Amino acid sequence: MELCPAYPTLQNFVLYETKAKYFLVGTDAADRCFRILKIDRTEPFELNITEDKTIYEKSEMTELLNRIYDGHQASKSLRMSKKVSAYGILGFVRFFEGYYIVLITERKRIAYIGSHAVYKIEDTAILPIPCSSVRVSHSDESRYLKIFQNVDLSSNFYFSYTYDLTSTLQYNMHVNATFTASDADSAVNRKARSLARTRLNNCPKYVWNDYLMKPARKAIPEWIIPVIHGYIQQAYVPVYSCPLYLTVIARRSRLYAGTRFLKRGSNDQGNVANEVETEVIASVAFSLTLTSGHFTSYVTLRGSVPLPWSQDYNGMVPKPQIRIDRPDPFGSLAAQHFCELFERYGSPIMVFNLAKKNERRPRESILSTELKPVIEYLNQFLAPEHKIEYTAWDMARFRKTHQSRVIDKLEEMAEGIVRKTGFFHNGRELYCNQMSKDKSGNKMGRDKYSDSKSWRFQTGISRLNCVDCIDRTNTAQFMIHRQALGYQLRSLGIIDDHQLPFESDIMRLFEGIFEAHGDTIALQYGGSQLVHSIRTYRKASPWALQSRDILNSVSRYYSNAFTDFDKQMGINVFLGVFQPKAGRPHVWELPTDYYLHHKLVTGVSESTNLPSYTCWFGDSSTRCLPFPFPPKVKKRMDKKELRLAKNLQLVERCSSSGLFEEFYEPTKMTFFEKEFYMDDMNSTRKNYMPADATDVSPFVIRARHHHEKHVSDAAARKTVAAHPSLITDDNTSESEGGGSSDDCGDKDDVRSYTKLSLPTDERQSSLTEDYSMKTYYGVEIRNSSHADVDLYRRFSQIGTLADKKTSEKVVMNTIHQQLANFTPSQYFSADSLYRVIMPEVSRRSVAAYRHAVNVAQGGPREPVQNDKRQYARTELLLRKSQS
Repeated sequence: MELCPAYPTLQNFVLYETKAKYFLVGTDAADRCFRILKIDRTEPFELNITEDKTIYEKSEMTELLNRIYDGHQASKSLRMSKKVSAYGILGFVRFFEGYYIVLITERKRIAYIGSHAVYKIEDTAILPIPCSSVRVSHSDESRYLKIFQNVDLSSNFYFSYTYDLTSTLQYNMHVNATFTASDADSAVNRKARSLARTRLNNCPKYVWNDYLMKPARKAIPEWIIPVIHGYIQQAYVPVYSCPLYLTVIARRSRLYAGTRFLKRGSNDQGNVANEVETEVIASVAFSLTLTSGHFTSYVTLRGSVPLPWSQDYNGMVPKPQIRIDRPDPFGSLAAQHFCELFERYGSPIMVFNLAKKNERRPRESILSTELKPVIEYLNQFLAPEHKIEYTAWDMARFRKTHQSRVIDKLEEMAEGIVRKTGFFHNGRELYCNQMSKDKSGNKMGRDKYSDSKSWRFQTGISRLNCVDCIDRTNTAQFMIHRQALGYQLRSLGIIDDHQLPFESDIMRLFEGIFEAHGDTIALQYGGSQLVHSIRTYRKASPWALQSRDILNSVSRYYSNAFTDFDKQMGINVFLGVFQPKAGRPHVWELPTDYYLHHKLVTGVSESTNLPSYTCWFGDSSTRCLPFPFPPKVKKRMDKKELRLAKNLQLVERCSSSGLFEEFYEPTKMTFFEKEFYMDDMNSTRKNYMPADATDVSPFVIRARHHHEKHVSDAAARKTVAAHPSLITDDNTSESEGGGSSDDCGDKDDVRSYTKLSLPTDERQSSLTEDYSMKTYYGVEIRNSSHADVDLYRRFSQIGTLADKKTSEKVVMNTIHQQLANFTPSQYFSADSLYRVIMPEVSRRSVAAYRHAVNVAQGGPREPVQNDKRQYARTELLLRKSQS
């Protein structure tokens, strides 16, 4: 059974305007189902939307629009005209004068998950709804509109019409799971129940236009498209005839969202700053549907230390002191945070703290000192098998003392993390893996392969943090996903060993994607790209990249000092954290937004969500562990939800093949460049495999040539663009020693490789050898002689002259002049590019041809007497020789 769409598949919209109304027409991908909305423009402050419940065909909608057009022709001031074409509605927003409608006007298809297309917002339009005659002007309206537009919707905002991007693949593939009450106590159905989260809404934590959806959520919930903020990229890895796709999805939480120094720690609801959920999906695209395709996924989480801490940044000190804002002896903020993780991911929850522990002047070590006793306090009330696993590792100090062993240590720790959580796979264990000597894949996590189950699930999550959750966190997160990817590919039958070498094409591709992933997350929160990239910690970056690290440090400092405050104002207004009202201070008049995010301090919220200080997790959070707990499902749907479900069924019935229509677009004139979308994808064969490679496998180890010219990672990091208002650095925690001079790495880099076929002990010494054509094939191309070059020039002259529309006589005379040294054995009576008279064929040749044709059609004829006698003599001689 294919996934039901999370929201209807209306994909194309046209907005028509009159002086009194807006008419918004929506249609599906195949232009078969049409619906219409009427938005009143005569009301200056209220939003009045009327939805026509009828589903029209194209001819019916054309007739309806013609009637509306004819009805407004009498008065010039009421005439209907086309305002804008759009691909979706983000929502509605109001400041002082009246409501605005926010539309998606340009989109770009960037990925497919099964047959579900994923789009990136390229441009939007914000249109006022009240007409100019009834609009009440306000002096601060334009300023609030400008602040709202500080959130650039064309920068890393994504949506899908048929796939829920706010939830993980594991959740989405079980959203329609059902169970019976009589089987509720069995272990298998207990898991099905824990994953059967049947709900019509998306995960609100990652819906960035949630505030914009509120005014119309009850009236037209199926018209508005939820969007996420973060990063999405898909890559194509051809493994011979097997099409493998790698998809990285990063979802940024909108709760307690903001910029680097202005949002630290946790708010009173347990929501942490810079919380990003990263999911890596590996799939084999033999089928469009999710259920019949082969998919695996692995999820990790990054987020600030869940304590009430902050930094007082005035723009003068690059590393402001960390302070604990108020005591929290019972760890109430951390308890709420981990309770939510148990419900969403299950157990175990593994906290991987990368902050510094030993400092001359305590800064980051303050957080490490405070976090450990809080987790120990919370663990004493949990069952032993579900306790929070805490690991603290001073990555910065280890990097300075052990040089290039950082990656080796991370690889060792990542292996343990992946083995404890497992990964998601929508299929049984392959027989080849069952017979393999390496049984490690079936010993992972708390949900294992078995004959009675068709799927396996990821239970628990690895939660990573340093101080900023940018540079060090991204490198550690990459290593965890690298280990998980090996197991994912093994479960799909792509490889027989879960180890993926760094020097293979697929790992260079994956590393480039995670570099771009880290750059994007760093831009959104810190104001610049990564200061210390993965290549920096691998000691594989050239000296030239150190200037880039220094530039990013300066850029991050500039952004934190001069642009973060305006950016934070825009986020607060866009997310509805601050709502302008008459009689209250404006957002730019507030000295701080601390009280907007911490309701307990202001007395707005009287109590926390915790049931008690001892039973902080609640029965609902741990009832289904180690599997995640589903939200409560209503026994009876209310009228609005029932009407929404009916509308969903109507739309799906009208376009039963919506996924097929969206993927192939058979009713539209398209281009090959658009249909073969993988040509624009990042690919191992196109971007990383050398042109002279003899082994096209993306898993083969390729050696580096130190004499080759360095080629940048533009192919993988092309999605990250320098934002003029988000340029800057991480001097607080990620820049050990105030710069990146200790991360010089090797002097040379490489992007052109050849296959490494030497023994392991000879690899290091042979990296600089020149691999010629004779090394591989035993032959080599030599320089052409002067006679051969002269011969080639004469033949090329024949083609040049033959291509010109000149008389045959001139052509032949010119040829004879140029080819005086040639003695042709035969001439055609006439020969040119435009007319050829074939020579006569002899009777003997015709007879031989006819004989061959007759034999082919009727079979061989009986041998004549001479042939029989010759065969007898040959047979007699053969017998004599054998005797």
